Parts: sequence; structure tokens; C-alpha cells
Amino acid sequence: MAFADTYSTYNSGATGALKANREELADFISIIEPEVTPVTSAISKGSTKSVFTEWLCEDLSPAKVNSTREGHDSSSWFNKSENRARLGNYINISKREFGVSDIQQMVDQAGIDSEIDHAKSKSVRELKRDIEAVVCGTQNADIEDGTNPYASRGLFDWIDSSDPGAPASVPAPYRPSAASIYTGSGGTDMTEGELNGVLQSLFQDCGEKKSYMGVMSPTVVDIIDNFTRVEASNKTRYQVNEQAGSKTINMEVKTFNSSFGIINVIPSVFLGGSNTGAEQTDADGDSLAFTYDDDAGLILDTDLLELKFLDPMHTETFEDRGGGPRGHAKAVYTLCVKNPKAHGKLLAADGA
Repeated sequence: MAFADTYSTYNSGATGALKANREELADFISIIEPEVTPVTSAISKGSTKSVFTEWLCEDLSPAKVNSTREGHDSSSWFNKSENRARLGNYINISKREFGVSDIQQMVDQAGIDSEIDHAKSKSVRELKRDIEAVVCGTQNADIEDGTNPYASRGLFDWIDSSDPGAPASVPAPYRPSAASIYTGSGGTDMTEGELNGVLQSLFQDCGEKKSYMGVMSPTVVDIIDNFTRVEASNKTRYQVNEQAGSKTINMEVKTFNSSFGIINVIPSVFLGGSNTGAEQTDADGDSLAFTYDDDAGLILDTDLLELKFLDPMHTETFEDRGGGPRGHAKAVYTLCVKNPKAHGKLLAADGA
């Protein structure tokens, strides 16, 4: 009896009718990986000419209620620049190498026209994810010292009520208030009131109701989606009537709007991420696992963020020395947080 098991019979050296079986390989390749990079897509882009980019920020004196006497001659003079601060951030060098053997480049393949072009395209897509992970990271800035590479300070470290210290110190007047940072509430999920408390703190610091980009992990998005459905006591808060004919149940909160601010909620899987080792590849060149913080979120005033490039994202193909074409995708950039006080963040929103 003949069995149509082409692969195993061919490899085992079996004979007979199976040798005549044709194989079919579909002409496409599917990739299912997170590729949406909301923060780097939303913020402005600029350029820099230094490995350490700096910028200035200032504050205003407190409001004054006391009146001045009629006919009073001014006798005191104040330095309006005394609290001016210089902030800065180092560059980050992100690179993705690719290479194809000479034979692999020549053979006919399914799903792609050119192996080297496919590798180049994948490296660019991977590089975009790397940049998003750096921008939304927890790392402090660092300077190249021959052993450790340059590092650009990530948003989770910028949005901190304590001073990160050298090499990117932030004076106290420009750090976020402690109330602008949600740190968890004893093992329970973040509540609507607690999220609104972060917005209230930002309102008190900024003095106006603003619209924020709320980049949240999937767990935090799920918590916010349930704000309008149940309270902590499991009592129904709102009853929503929907047209049954639409056959759609709406279970999302796209915008959290309170008296103190508006958060446009966007899910992300690149927040507070880390690799499982010091390098991004192991001894064999295989990528290490990337793990993101699944109970965290960022509340960002995107007008006060900028991604500055020393070397814009690009690809280079190097000389083929006989083994096949090779190259890399590369970008050199830094994150400019014009005033850290304008932003908030969420930590341990699921109570863990």
C-alpha cells in the first residue's frame, strides 16, 4: 500500500510510488509580530550634531496676591533666570545586521523575489521596534567608556520624582510630582479615581486641562476598559443599551475624559522592556527574548517630546567578499524630553 507521506519517506530512503509525489510550497511568507510603534510615530523628529544633546527649561515665580503700595519705588530686583535648567540625553546606537549566503541568494525561492532585499526589509522593521523599546524604556543615560555603549535615557526613567543623578541630572522643579506617578494600591487594580488623581496632579502642575497620549500595556488597557462597567464592590455602575441588530458589543474605552484632562488610550507591548542578557544576541547570534512590563503605562504630552537623530535610520550593504551579500540597518538618536514635569506614568496598575 502506498502512503502519501512525501517528506518522511524521502528522508528515510523509502522507494516506490511516493517518489513521484509533487510538493507544493505556497508563494507567501507570514510574520505575526508586534510592529505598531505608537510613541515614536506620534512625537516630532529632529536632528542633533552631538553625542550629548541639551536643552533648556524654566519656571515661573509663584502667583502673588499681596498688593503694592501706591507710589512705591522699586528697590528690589530679581533674576528671572535663576532657576533655568539645562537638561540633556546621550545618543543610542541601534543596529540590526543581515547577511545571505551566495548560494541562497541565487536559488529560486517561494514567497520572496530576493533573499537579500527581504533580509534588509526585515532589519528595518526590527530597527523600528528597537527604537520604540529604547524610547519607552527604563534605562538611564550612559556614556561610552570602551566597555559600556552609549545609552539614551528612556521615558520611564525621565518620568521620575527623584533625581536620576549623573550623567543626566534633573533639578527638582522640573521633575514630575510624586502624585503624577501611580505606583499601585496594595494588591488591587487601579481605580478610575486613582487614574483621575494622576490627571489632577498634572493639571495642578501645568495649570490647564490637556489631552494626553496614554500608552498602556494590554493589562492596563483592560483595567481602563472596565472602569465604566463595575466598581470595586462589583456593583454595576452604568447600564449601556446598544442596538442588537448591529451584533456588536462595545467593550473599549478609547478616551478617558475627566475635569482635569483627557487620555487617549493606545495599547503597546514595548513599555519598560528588557532583554534576558546584557547583549541582544547570544553566542550563536540568535535574538534573546524581549519582555515588556504588562502593568505599566505612560501619560505623555507629545508636544514636549522629540526624537533627535544624529544618523537617521538607514541601511547599508557591504562588499561581497565571496560568501554572499551582507549589511545592516542602523540609526543613532536620542530622546528629548523638554520638560519631564509635563508627563505621568503608571506602575503596578494591576496591583501586583
